[in-house]
Amino acid sequence: MILRVESGLFFANAEAVRQSIRAKAADPKVRAVVLDAETITTIDVTASHMLIELSRDLQRQGKRLVLARQIGQVREVLATQQGPTAIEIYPSVQAAVDALRAESQAERER
Repeated sequence: MILRVESGLFFANAEAVRQSIRAKAADPKVRAVVLDAETITTIDVTASHMLIELSRDLQRQGKRLVLARQIGQVREVLATQQGPTAIEIYPSVQAAVDALRAESQAERER
């Protein structure tokens, strides 16, 4: 599933974004969520923690959260907050989808 947030991520909208992503990812057919972050120009600590926790929640469900097209300050904030559970960041949505498909194919071949 590919989702896009049309604003910065900060304390005032972090919970709404989390709930929206979780609701959409609840579909059993969804194996991964690609968050197209092209329009996320800013992120605060609350929102970065939310993304990290959301990634961990989805991992427990056997799903992945990855970012695509994320730039500048967003990358820096996530890098300082992530710790051992890193959210993968791809240069484009297509690169993220291709990587997830390749991983899925490799898992099926095992």
